[in-house]
Amino acid sequence: MLRIPPTLKHKIETHDDEHFFAQKFVSLLCNAYIFHKFGGRTEVTLCAGDSRFTIDNLLPGGGLVENKATSVSGWRAERQLKIYLRYVDENGGSLQYNFFTSPVGSKFGPSYPFALILAQASMKFDVAIHFIDREWWEELQ
Repeated sequence: MLRIPPTLKHKIETHDDEHFFAQKFVSLLCNAYIFHKFGGRTEVTLCAGDSRFTIDNLLPGGGLVENKATSVSGWRAERQLKIYLRYVDENGGSLQYNFFTSPVGSKFGPSYPFALILAQASMKFDVAIHFIDREWWEELQ
């Protein structure tokens, strides 16, 4: 059973604490949540062309799952998405983006430009977008 430290039961106010927990702990909790719900494997390294990448969750049917517990924008996120789509194009399957509220911050979800890119990708590929906007971490207690 995964135990969540008491500090994550309440919002964390300082930027340094928020950054630490968001980068080092909350992302692992998101992966554990998806694994708990759907099974599969977490932190799986795959290849798309010449690019090696690690996906947060690989579902039993081969679907890729990327979990985000902060707001998402910028060229790194776009590059990551392009690699995932290349993998889906080469190997089949699907891509699922999960945007989680964070127990340590208030911003979540894609930026407007990134949301447009996801919407365009969903016209060509099997791309699902989910917003988990409740206290999901409590389900892991």
